[in-house]
Amino acid sequence: MKRAAVGVTAAEAEALLAAIRGGGFAASRAKIILTVASGVSLAQTALDLGVHRDSVQRAVKAWKAGRLRALEDPRVPRTLDLKRMVALLRSPPPEGTEWTHKQLAAALGCSVAAIGYVLRQRQIAWK
Repeated sequence: MKRAAVGVTAAEAEALLAAIRGGGFAASRAKIILTVASGVSLAQTALDLGVHRDSVQRAVKAWKAGRLRALEDPRVPRTLDLKRMVALLRSPPPEGTEWTHKQLAAALGCSVAAIGYVLRQRQIAWK
């Protein structure tokens, strides 16, 4: 079984444990990193945590590339301005009576998928 060399400092371990307590995407990634860092193989980590092996490999690759930045959800654009999004939702749309995901994406300069994801994750209702 393939084992990845993943080192974690004491400070990083504390941050990973805090991420696990926070839940969500970061918690999943943090569990993977801590499990692999303890010497468990990639395949066994996937089995133990109930995730696909590709997810484990992506988490390890992200950890090696950016350490704690690996906990950031890649589906959420870093440039998305939530305050601006909320302000737009409170203003009249350019066409029609309600903002569409497509209109928001065009106004904010991001993908339609990112708009939908952020609205669901932040539980923002505008209709």
